[in-house]
Amino acid sequence: MRITAGSAKNRRLISPENDSVRPASDKVRQAVFNILQSYGLPVDAVVLDLFCGTGAYGLESLSRGAKSCLFVDIDTSYAAENINALGFETKSETLRQNATTLRAVNQQKTTPQPANLIFLDPPYHKNLLTPTLTTLISGHWLAHGAILICESETGQTLDHSALATKDTRTYGNVQLIFLEYVG
Repeated sequence: MRITAGSAKNRRLISPENDSVRPASDKVRQAVFNILQSYGLPVDAVVLDLFCGTGAYGLESLSRGAKSCLFVDIDTSYAAENINALGFETKSETLRQNATTLRAVNQQKTTPQPANLIFLDPPYHKNLLTPTLTTLISGHWLAHGAILICESETGQTLDHSALATKDTRTYGNVQLIFLEYVG
């Protein structure tokens, strides 16, 4: 697994040898970022990488010009190693927490800026997307017009009055849902 473009292009990412983390493939990430370019992202974006695992989505965003990224997972050790290996420490912060139960922005130790680019890549078949989306909205984590990319198993549907579906793509057994925060 590697960074596909930007200042860290072709740099390898550290990932576990077991199946404790399911990182997005280079092919899927490349497809995501090709679509994001049409939205003018990730340049200058404030990024939130939830269920970050290795941090591949957030690190790819930083490599391509994002302003900052908050990496959230119950275990951020792989993301932290990759952040340090790529030299993105000053643009990154890690938060060891369950993404489905994030405290409101104003209850965090530091008050992060609301994100305008959010990646959600939870474990498949555990129905974690809907509760995470609800937590993000109620906790004021999203800037108006934020773009959210949800990676899931195929067949997943998401419905929330504060989110508009912009696009849906399928790559094998991986489904990508692009949402916009309109609430």
